[in-house]
Amino acid sequence: MEHNGLGDWLEGQRKKTGLWLTLLLVALGLLVLANVFVHPTAHEPAGHQAVSVFMEIDHPHFGYDVYPGFWAVFGFGVAVFMTVVLKKIAFPILGRSEDMYDRDE
Repeated sequence: MEHNGLGDWLEGQRKKTGLWLTLLLVALGLLVLANVFVHPTAHEPAGHQAVSVFMEIDHPHFGYDVYPGFWAVFGFGVAVFMTVVLKKIAFPILGRSEDMYDRDE
């Protein structure tokens, strides 16, 4: 009996992890590169509207979001911070031993 369903397709994709990782990194790199050309405009005096290279976008809300790639670096930093917090703080509180339910009491 031959299976050509979703499970087989996913198994095939698992063997292509290098390709998927490369595509992900290229897409992220293109987004950061696009941020060089499409970025929030600086605060301008009333009546004078600054225009970025390709399109007009709302003004920056924080001091550092004017710089290209800021949100990529910020998002990565928050992800690393959350990982450290979960591994160091939450896991010891929420973690259970492997034989918790197998112990005879």
